[in-house]
Amino acid sequence: MHYLPPEPVDIVICEMLHTGLLRENKCPLSVLLKTLFGKFGGPLPVFVPEASIQAIQPIQQDFNFEGFNAPTILFQDPYSVQARSQNLSDPEIFQLLTYAEPFNPNCSWMGK
Repeated sequence: MHYLPPEPVDIVICEMLHTGLLRENKCPLSVLLKTLFGKFGGPLPVFVPEASIQAIQPIQQDFNFEGFNAPTILFQDPYSVQARSQNLSDPEIFQLLTYAEPFNPNCSWMGK
């Protein structure tokens, strides 16, 4: 967060979405970087990614492995059919973030 390159740059890659924006400082970092790069004048660099869409989807997960029940975190390819996972509803978008806009640190959703 405290690094300022000695000269302007064209693009900043700042990908930290591994926890769904729950713990990382991506949005404050992008604001800070834009402020720091403003020191150079001229166009600001392009930030990648420029936005995030967050959604949640309830599923039912089978944790039985070879006769043992082992409820644990599973990393699965979201674009393929998973034999152990059953979708209980469609994904529901709950937050859209555009990093060029001021970031609201609160997240809420109302619905069934």
